[in-house]
Amino acid sequence: MKEPSTTRKPPQLGRQTTLPLRESGARKEKKRASWRRSVLSYRDEMPGKEVYWLLAYAALYLVRPWEIRPELAALPMERIFALLLLVKIFVFGKAQIRLRGPGLGLLFFVGALFVTMFAGLDLAQSWIIVENVLKVSVFGICVIAGIRGIADLRAFLLGWVGIQFIYQLKAIWEFYIHGRGSYQMGIWRMRGIESTFGHPNTFCATTVLILPFAIALLRNEKTQVVRALLFAEIVAAGIVIFKTGSRAGLIEVILLAMIVLVSSRHRFKGILVLSIVVPIIFLVLPDDLSERYRTIFDKKANKSATESAQGRIEGLKKGAKLFVERPLVGVGPNCFTISDRRYPGFTLFPGLQPHNLVGQVLGETGLLGVLSFGIMVFATFLALVRIRRRGKDNEDPALLAMGQGGLLVLFFLFIAGTFGHNLYRYNWIWLTALTAAAWNAADLVYPPKQRGVLKVNTIKLGGDRGVPQCPPSELSGGEGCRELPSRT
Repeated sequence: MKEPSTTRKPPQLGRQTTLPLRESGARKEKKRASWRRSVLSYRDEMPGKEVYWLLAYAALYLVRPWEIRPELAALPMERIFALLLLVKIFVFGKAQIRLRGPGLGLLFFVGALFVTMFAGLDLAQSWIIVENVLKVSVFGICVIAGIRGIADLRAFLLGWVGIQFIYQLKAIWEFYIHGRGSYQMGIWRMRGIESTFGHPNTFCATTVLILPFAIALLRNEKTQVVRALLFAEIVAAGIVIFKTGSRAGLIEVILLAMIVLVSSRHRFKGILVLSIVVPIIFLVLPDDLSERYRTIFDKKANKSATESAQGRIEGLKKGAKLFVERPLVGVGPNCFTISDRRYPGFTLFPGLQPHNLVGQVLGETGLLGVLSFGIMVFATFLALVRIRRRGKDNEDPALLAMGQGGLLVLFFLFIAGTFGHNLYRYNWIWLTALTAAAWNAADLVYPPKQRGVLKVNTIKLGGDRGVPQCPPSELSGGEGCRELPSRT
């Protein structure tokens, strides 16, 4: 006779059970993780957490909430976050800085600014600018140390374009819905949402300088969702450029369109479309905007705009006179306007701004500034050319986007310098730092060959990130990265 079993049967689950809900939640979380990986991952590698910290500081620097909400002005948000960023990257991340041509050029330029500050006309006046340059440079060092791979580089580029996109959408909303703008040069112009970068010309310059990266990413990106967002950013940027009423911005965006079309496979169709679309845009523009843009060719169309252009010429002349008077170190950063106290009669317009890059560099920093700034820019240019070549040789879309977009940004920074004084604009330093980081990342993934030996450059980093990887063509017998014997 069988004894009755003492084990209890598991209770039957009724219809009201939480198990399907839990499975559904797990599936949703898995889908979300899969979507994040499909958008953010690059060749099965996810970006590191340091990139998100870098982007958070970049957003804080651009949006500047303490200027939008005055009650936040008493809280040093930027300094606090900068300290947290340094701790995250250099203490918890255990990163080490690898400075090369662009990075060394950056340090040389910042050091030259300190020398010209102490030798200038007014130390307190110069410190206002040098302090901001120092903060931007510290962030640049964090970028060099925090971006440790090509996945990090791609994520930072996409994130920075996305931050600009959100900023532009907010400005467009405020302009069309709430009528927020400024009346300058005889027209109503769109402006940014804060005061530091909110001036219409400054806002337009910021928008123009993000377009090369957006276009380069769009041309090389494969993910459809990302491509759609990049296209939307380009459309929003076009609206901003037209509604800010900046003549320099209009010239730059037309020049950018021509460069992109000439380098495209469909250049003839694109040029034909551009020649049709541009006149139509000018025909549908409001009278005040069309009148302002007409001053590019007709000086009598708008008196205020003509005077603005004349101020750039006077600024260049004054800068040259200050350079002759103080050729080594100039009058000091941010001392161009107050130089009339020491050198009256250099211009008929007291307190005149330089309004162009050449006059600003010559007048405020002298020969030392010209030399240091030139070295930094030239080193950045050479590195970008090498990054673009490395991306083309290895068919790497992220490196291609960095090389193509970075060279265009560098070119348009100089173009913008003919219309305004942008020597201390953060884009110079951020582009230099990002170029140095991209160069380091490219060497880790695609080590350069010299004299028949494959040389692997390593950086000691925290965790397992930053380990050099070799292209499949360089692997030998499955042994991974190693020095290959010379073939000669």
